[in-house]
Amino acid sequence: MKKFALLLLLITIVSACATDTSIKYGDRDNWSVEMHFKVAHDASNRGAYKQAVAEYDEIIAKFPDKPDRVFEAQYEKGIVLYRYLKKYDEAFAIFSMLKAELENELTSMLPWMRVMVPIMYEQVEAKVLEKERKAEEKAQKSKVKEDAKAQKERLKELERERKAKEKESKSSSQQAQNPDSSKDKEDSTAANAPDDAQSGSESSSNDSTDDTDGANDSTEGSDEAEKPEEEKDDDWLPFSPFEPLG
Repeated sequence: MKKFALLLLLITIVSACATDTSIKYGDRDNWSVEMHFKVAHDASNRGAYKQAVAEYDEIIAKFPDKPDRVFEAQYEKGIVLYRYLKKYDEAFAIFSMLKAELENELTSMLPWMRVMVPIMYEQVEAKVLEKERKAEEKAQKSKVKEDAKAQKERLKELERERKAKEKESKSSSQQAQNPDSSKDKEDSTAANAPDDAQSGSESSSNDSTDDTDGANDSTEGSDEAEKPEEEKDDDWLPFSPFEPLG
């Protein structure tokens, strides 16, 4: 709602200005070329530069039968674009066209414009060249910055590669300085192998001896176990083997 109210207020102000212009200068369709110049000058004096440019464009389009005033409108439009709106490229295009018109011997350009056009052309050209130079410097600085960034990244990458190679070289150097360490370890392992084998053999021999002793003990135990059986057999015989039968 607030935005709508502001829009209505803006429309009212614009309408009032248009009405005031119509009341002050009359109907636009009936304006003379001098009236358009007056309105354009008033707009420029109060800082309404875009309105002034619009008035000059209307003069150029509305009065082609007055070439001297058309050239004047183009000149003043170029001044506004150059000095106030800072649109150097558009102003340079206008003054370039006017400068080319000076070569026409039959031109209807006003005498004072024939003096001022070359001067304004040089001033606007200088601004355009300065603008191009600044743009080129900016692009060059940007390129230098990008190149410096890329070079920095490249240096970091080279530093990482250098450290990796240095680490690898250090490891290889340590292995070259201590070549017997691994060999001694292998020899120690090989030397311990016969001792382990001998120890295993002795252990097996002892186990075998123990097994033999165990077998003998088992045999003796078996003989002792059989003796009571024989004595038992003698006890139940019905006669003595030492007594004669009959």
